[in-house]
Amino acid sequence: MIGFPPPAGPPELGTVPMKMVRPRVPEGGIMAAAATYLVEIGGDLHTVYVFRHGIDFTSVADVGVYRVDFARQEHVRVESIGDRAILAGSGGQFGGWCPATEFELLPNSVYWMSSVDNRLHVFDIELGAEEVHEPCKGVAVPSRKPFWIIPGHS
Repeated sequence: MIGFPPPAGPPELGTVPMKMVRPRVPEGGIMAAAATYLVEIGGDLHTVYVFRHGIDFTSVADVGVYRVDFARQEHVRVESIGDRAILAGSGGQFGGWCPATEFELLPNSVYWMSSVDNRLHVFDIELGAEEVHEPCKGVAVPSRKPFWIIPGHS
């Protein structure tokens, strides 16, 4: 965490210990790996977790969007992001969002290109349902990881 004390003082670096996020996995299931993406929504920091399981980590056990609550030192699961679509970067780390309906995307959803299976995953947060698409099927090995160009929004 970086703090900026007034008036125009030097930045202060610090850490905030956070409670661990627990995925929703099927009975008897075990989560094996997670990709995380940081996203700002409405002025708050959120973390998107894509929990994978299975022998080859290609099965998605859970996708969760969590608001980072620094005061309570925990991630609070968000059940709706409204008419937004989160576009998560390939391989984890960062993402952004855009108005879903305006750009003909599924509202209240998370989109990501998996670096594990090179497929486009779309997760409906409300329904807990995932669609998988293969926009790169038949394409030779890409020269770079896929990326999003996120339209401007307010």
